Amino acid sequence: MAAHPSPPLPSNKTLNEIRKLDQQYARAVEARDLDALLSLYDPNATVLPPHAPAASTQNDVRNLFEALMALEPKKFQINTTHIEEAGDLAVATGTFAVTLRNIEDRGKFLAVWRRTRKGEWRLFYDTWNSDLPPTTT
Repeated sequence: MAAHPSPPLPSNKTLNEIRKLDQQYARAVEARDLDALLSLYDPNATVLPPHAPAASTQNDVRNLFEALMALEPKKFQINTTHIEEAGDLAVATGTFAVTLRNIEDRGKFLAVWRRTRKGEWRLFYDTWNSDLPPTTT
């Protein structure tokens, strides 16, 4: 059986840049700054939220995050635990914790970042889900 090569590790620069963007993301959510949050997404991004259809146009992504902002986020933490980089793409996984209005949640995410022609990283695919059991109403 042939050994598989190890996946490429991100450069320190990429790791630092994405962790900085994580903090910008968290600040935008906590401030309910929709424009700042959307500025972190590629114009052709697809967001795959739990229990909802994919948002694959700029308008769909805006509508999705407008609805999430209406839940009044108060605290948001993100912790990228693993990144693999290949060319102009970086795949990141990690955990999150969020407090919305009167809801607390925690879970995991997978994000694909794409480097723009200007060398800036933008979210290209974004998905997350809860570690908590589903609630019944």
